[in-house]
Amino acid sequence: MARLADPRQAYPFTGLDLPITLPPFALVQHQVAFLSKLRQSRQVLSSDDYMKLFPALFAFCMLVETVDVPDYMLDDLAFISRMFTRHISEDPSGVFADHDGESKDKMMELLRLKRVAWLTTITVNRPLEALEEMEIQVQEEKKFLRQTNSPYVDTPWIPAWRIYERYGGVLVLANKFDMNTYTILKNTLAACDHPFNADALDIVLSRAMIQMHLALMGEVLDIRGVEHDRNIQAAVRYLRKHRTTCRHVCEVFLKRDDQPPHPVCVALGEDWFTNRPSLRDDKHPGKFCMYCNMPEQKMTLFKCSRCKSVCYCSRECQKADWKGHKSSCQGYAEDQRRIDEARRNYGPRAAMQMGDLTRWCGSSHYANFEALIHALGLRQDPNRGRTHIVLREIEHVSESRPADFRARVRVTKCSVYKIADVAGEVARILGSSKTPEGYRAYLQESIDEVARYGDEGKPMPGAPSTGFRRLVVVYVTTGPGIKAHLNTNNIAENYVRSLPYEPDWRQKINGVGGAPGPFVLPNRARDAENVF
Repeated sequence: MARLADPRQAYPFTGLDLPITLPPFALVQHQVAFLSKLRQSRQVLSSDDYMKLFPALFAFCMLVETVDVPDYMLDDLAFISRMFTRHISEDPSGVFADHDGESKDKMMELLRLKRVAWLTTITVNRPLEALEEMEIQVQEEKKFLRQTNSPYVDTPWIPAWRIYERYGGVLVLANKFDMNTYTILKNTLAACDHPFNADALDIVLSRAMIQMHLALMGEVLDIRGVEHDRNIQAAVRYLRKHRTTCRHVCEVFLKRDDQPPHPVCVALGEDWFTNRPSLRDDKHPGKFCMYCNMPEQKMTLFKCSRCKSVCYCSRECQKADWKGHKSSCQGYAEDQRRIDEARRNYGPRAAMQMGDLTRWCGSSHYANFEALIHALGLRQDPNRGRTHIVLREIEHVSESRPADFRARVRVTKCSVYKIADVAGEVARILGSSKTPEGYRAYLQESIDEVARYGDEGKPMPGAPSTGFRRLVVVYVTTGPGIKAHLNTNNIAENYVRSLPYEPDWRQKINGVGGAPGPFVLPNRARDAENVF
């Protein structure tokens, strides 16, 4: 399999006007290799020496998207980011003399928090060092509030709840199971509900993480009761709805050899930690606005009245998403018409089977989401969805009647092709009269339109900016009992980058069933899944 995609520049950035850009990744790799050898030699250097020797690593540490750093670099970057923070603070060469105090503080905060993130990964796992950094940052937050005469001097966790949530998590990782940690977590949980933080979208995740930590603290400190049970239930409920995106949580916090059994881990059950999402998780996914990702916990969502398959938080978001949603919406409505027709002409059983197939195609589950990402190799090449397509065949499983409709459908064939190689075959499958060249142009136009709904897009007036790049996913679904249809969707790049690649996705796509076979085309085009 090809190597992972090069790391990205963080977006949005901190607002610092720095005369640097993200360096070429090849240069970063070269400097990391040199740094690793230098550390092994145990040569003692000053922070000024490190800055002069590794300018590309300074730019990289400042600008890189934290989660994009490869595992083999984490330890070296955790080391040198500390040297860079020390250099900015001491400034022996006067390089930062022209920066005001606030800018220097922001640079040190950025480096400090990235170092904490790298130190608390499974790969590095040095929470005590991370705790030292967080305690420095907490003191910096308090100092800033005093200097600005903030009304929150005595309650710094209210405006600085993100810092305190991180602080509480690191305290737990460092096994600081005492009333001080418990109080910090309680205060930060209360801050999540303070009016000052009412507009923070990411506060929903933070609240769940804090309650997860409080659940363990309550168990260790023997502080049980209704509130303790509520914390466990809230954390479990959130993790069940966001299983894939929260996988890093279970890796870092829930199954640690140096800690007692985590009550949230026990409540989730061992099945939750397997690679394959359970039907229970798929049945109750977290709902969010299709356009701006507003979660259901922050605002009441409504479904598209026509297809009833996607949700929005406002009419503005619905209008802004219409170009991307229009074709699938019409398809959903047409599917419902065909189900009603099957019920009239062939009876309820035929309608049920067609309904299962339709619901399977339109619902959120492994085969319709993670498997497509893995098949297209978006983790390795984020732009691959613009040039490749997934072709798959599904069928209804008639010999059994599982309770969940997702288990009544399985993928029988699945392959990945270059669009340029199969445009004519795709047109034939979908019943289009276009020539191969004409259908290829049509596909490219659809891809370009979907791709515009990212950083380069122009939202409707009143609709919030999406704030991140979205990657294209193109796939065709066909099979007995359904009309072949084309889907051209987009997925947040941040989500794709956070999803560990699963080379055995074919074995997982049908749950307990077998893996699908190849989707062989008459023109004998070559399957391009592993051709990068």
